[in-house]
Amino acid sequence: MTAATLHLPDGGYHGDGVDEQIAVDALTLLALAYERVGQDAIAARLAATYLPRSTLVTDPEVAFALSSLMARSQRIREALMLADALDDPNDQDRSAAAFVFGLAVLYTSQSATEEELAEYEEVLKRRIKRRKRSHPVEAGRAAMNLATFHRSRGRFDKATSYYEQAAKPDPEYPDRAHYWYEFGGALWGTGQFSRSVDAYGRAIELGTPEPLVLALWADSMMFAGQYGRALEHFERFHEQDQSQDDGEYRLKLRALRCICERLGLEDQDRRLGRALSVARGHEPQTPDEWITLSLRQLNEDALWGSAWLNLGVGESEAGRHDAALECHIVSTILIPADHEAWRNAIFTALYVGEMLTVTDLLVSGRRMGGDELIATVVKRSGEIDGPFPRAPFLDYVDKTLADHEVKTRPTVTLRMLSEGGAVEEILLTDEAPTPTSGP
Repeated sequence: MTAATLHLPDGGYHGDGVDEQIAVDALTLLALAYERVGQDAIAARLAATYLPRSTLVTDPEVAFALSSLMARSQRIREALMLADALDDPNDQDRSAAAFVFGLAVLYTSQSATEEELAEYEEVLKRRIKRRKRSHPVEAGRAAMNLATFHRSRGRFDKATSYYEQAAKPDPEYPDRAHYWYEFGGALWGTGQFSRSVDAYGRAIELGTPEPLVLALWADSMMFAGQYGRALEHFERFHEQDQSQDDGEYRLKLRALRCICERLGLEDQDRRLGRALSVARGHEPQTPDEWITLSLRQLNEDALWGSAWLNLGVGESEAGRHDAALECHIVSTILIPADHEAWRNAIFTALYVGEMLTVTDLLVSGRRMGGDELIATVVKRSGEIDGPFPRAPFLDYVDKTLADHEVKTRPTVTLRMLSEGGAVEEILLTDEAPTPTSGP
């Protein structure tokens, strides 16, 4: 047995249309009752039909319960229909309910279809449009949520555009740390590394509580060619807190030390085109020739990953395995989708006996390259040189990955005003990890 109780408004029902209103509310209550016994599909159909006309529409508990059931039953279209139909910038309670129904897409973002995601984008766009003239501050907040949605999907160009839009109608946004923190990640994704450095720096000035901000700031500096400064801030990050590092930032710290020491660089105006042109017409035959050519390329762009990979192979063939390991570590950071780079780094670290480095490479490699990368390493493990046999290595891989669960990072941040409009509440939804490096 299940029940849902309606507390009538003061004075109960009155005026014209009482019979119809009672029926609508009763059917909305029936949706809640069905939701409580797991009949989500029936509940979703009832909610989509009757909730927009119900007096229960502004009840937060009702909105969250029905939004959750629509997500569970994959009734995303109905949830989006409600999100659009309920939105009214002149009625904060209905708009809050509309926002909650939009969350159904984010609860199911890994299984949502492209059509559903596109419709959610359109719902958010219409939410912005309704507010542009009469409620500019709310329009800024709606633009911020759309920017965050695009950022979570890896659409960094669109995200950057909407982050910029968010600050125009609401002059307070540039004074919020979370704005600059998220904007910095979107700028990084578009390759605007110098702007990303400035954004993360502003987030730190405003006191962001994000534990990774110093590492992400240093990461942006590295890709902006500010190697010495990036190294300094990565060192600061590891002096303060390593609990948030699954190995990626230890590897980046080591990579930056290699860049600064091997190439003698503190800053660089990166010229990828010239780095590529240096190699045209050259076919190195010996390890020393590969090393010479790779160093010439890196003097044009120290973050050209293929040059580091070739440099590592050259050093390895020349018998300089410690130097080769440093080069291979740099290549994994710069070309995280390249399985050969990770395999070379892991096997070389194993050869020279750096087991902690092997652990960092395995854990970070799985997060960046996925299970396919680990499968490649296992398949090619017969190529391992040195005193470490294949069977113990495979046991080590299994134990290491079992001991280090894949860390998901919250990539969608949604904001709703609390009562009185003074404080923003933050809602996070965890997305599955993506095989990328950087913010």
